[in-house]
Amino acid sequence: MKFKVSKSFLILVVLPTLLAFAYYFFIASPQYTTNSRFAVRNNQQPTAIDTLAGLGLKGSSSTTSDAYIINSYIYSLDGIRDVAKEVNINAIFGGNSIDLLSRLEEKPSQEDLLKYWKRRVKTGYDANTGIIDLDVSAFNANDSLVLSNALIKNSENLVNSLSIRAQKDSLKLAEADVNRAEIKLATIKDKIRLFRTQNLAIDPAKSAEGQL
Repeated sequence: MKFKVSKSFLILVVLPTLLAFAYYFFIASPQYTTNSRFAVRNNQQPTAIDTLAGLGLKGSSSTTSDAYIINSYIYSLDGIRDVAKEVNINAIFGGNSIDLLSRLEEKPSQEDLLKYWKRRVKTGYDANTGIIDLDVSAFNANDSLVLSNALIKNSENLVNSLSIRAQKDSLKLAEADVNRAEIKLATIKDKIRLFRTQNLAIDPAKSAEGQL
């Protein structure tokens, strides 16, 4: 019994499979991934983020909000630019030793850079524990670790700055409340002083009793 293989099957299935096999086993540059786990802490902690080996922490609503802010920051151009201040991203991802399909082009547009970055950096968030998982892939184990550490440090700085800003806003609101209370108290004192002057009385309450 003979089986006939159509040309379309060879072109659409067999050939791509063989090409993918050849690429991944003979051409593709090896990749190394650093996995980090960290959690957002409240403002009372010494630092906003602690790297975790695995803790069952419950996240508050503010913690959840900060976690989503961090996630958005890591995937943003601002996050990339902050890392680029400390690490040569083009050297890490654009080296000649990296295969062409995996390599970052020499002068990528912002859109292409962001798209490439999202291929190398992955995050996940567990709302029940408040823990963020960060996976950073590079073509050198040390580069992967350096990038991961830079992202964690910059995320911590971001959360700390947000915490400081929130504290300043709270202080401004408290000062405004105090100012309003002082103005109200001063107004009451002025009314009492005016009443005393007009009625030659020391205590408005006793004066009212005397009239009764």
